[in-house]
Amino acid sequence: MRQGGADEELLAGTGTERDGLPAVGSGNCHADGGRAFGIADRTDDARNNGANLRIEAQQLFEDRAQALDDAVFDFEAALLGAESHGGRGNATSLLPSGYMTPGEGDRYSRQVLFGGIGAEGQEKIRQARVCVVGCGALGSFQAEALVRAGVGSLRIVDRDYVDFTNLQRQWLYSEADAQNEAPKAIAAARRLRELNSEVEIDPVVSDFTPSNAEELTDGYDLILDGTDNFETRYLINDACVKRCIPWVYGAAIGSYGLVMPVVPGKGPCLACVYPDPPAGAQPTCDVNGVLASTTGAVAALQVAAGLRLLVGWPDFVCRIHTLDVWEGTSKQVAAGTADSECRVCARRQFSYLEGQQKKPVSLCGRNAVQLHENARPLNLPELAERLRAVGEVRVNEFALRMTLPKYQLTLFPDGRAIVKGTTDVGVARGLYARLVGA
Repeated sequence: MRQGGADEELLAGTGTERDGLPAVGSGNCHADGGRAFGIADRTDDARNNGANLRIEAQQLFEDRAQALDDAVFDFEAALLGAESHGGRGNATSLLPSGYMTPGEGDRYSRQVLFGGIGAEGQEKIRQARVCVVGCGALGSFQAEALVRAGVGSLRIVDRDYVDFTNLQRQWLYSEADAQNEAPKAIAAARRLRELNSEVEIDPVVSDFTPSNAEELTDGYDLILDGTDNFETRYLINDACVKRCIPWVYGAAIGSYGLVMPVVPGKGPCLACVYPDPPAGAQPTCDVNGVLASTTGAVAALQVAAGLRLLVGWPDFVCRIHTLDVWEGTSKQVAAGTADSECRVCARRQFSYLEGQQKKPVSLCGRNAVQLHENARPLNLPELAERLRAVGEVRVNEFALRMTLPKYQLTLFPDGRAIVKGTTDVGVARGLYARLVGA
């Protein structure tokens, strides 16, 4: 008989006795009914045994699942301070009375379990005072994450008002806020108090300027950058280096983002890495767009770095973290050491804080503001191509004029601008930053 053919023979009904086992062909079934019934009996026994094994396995699985469930329950009860429990039936009476009304211990328990924070780190967070400058896409995420993390006090500084274009990426605001053109700082504070009534919230509806920068950051342990322009970031850098306050720089455009923590005295400051703002018009969210996932990722990294600074970061090394959420790429590069010739941290020249940049001027009787950006010459034809997607644009070799529903913006090759339709310097600067970059 050929080797390995037993299965084929059984399927064909022509099997013979092999290795002491009866053949299962059609002829043998009638010839030896006892054998056939013996095989049937053994088959029934095997089926019964299989059924019994399945029942036993199911019971074992249920027993182990219950044991695991009880272990998890014991662990949670231990976290809540319960000494023991007698099972699910009477557990409710043995848990602390605060269990059904989450208290501070419950609220932050998962954060305390994280090894990088722990109970000691959580206490440091609870005592911390943090200032978020700018409460747009970055700042609104930062503010919510910090309040949920349990910081003691949070100040929000923003000059702007909520509009419908904000809702795609700015976390704390509602359609009602946009409809009412609510100040961002006020709308954010209202929502944040609902999220955590234990945190002291201080909303400041104001521009962040040389005249108030030191006052607004005085007494704070950490500053987070939620701004959209380089001028304010250099101002934050001046104020923080002067007062030795850590801060975290962040930027987002399109799908690209960048984060850099700055700790005065322990690494480079912003002016060390970027001595001057980029020249010419820069990409902006209003012109080039931005993804909510980009701003969320950048803000999350800023908050993580901020919390790490608050709880203690003894081996801190300044690194620049860049990412592209669309491409799914991310990398870090060392920012190096502080520049020994840096105008800010080495020579202590705080030009932005001292207001040495030319100040905007409200033009009397013209309902307009003139902005001076002489250090940033503009390529008007190139800028015109970018801005045509946003509004009506006319351009020649001397000036570019853009008409919007509420405002008219005139730009000059040397970087100057006249914003018609407002006498509010903050509004004019905000419009310039959103359309041209700053």
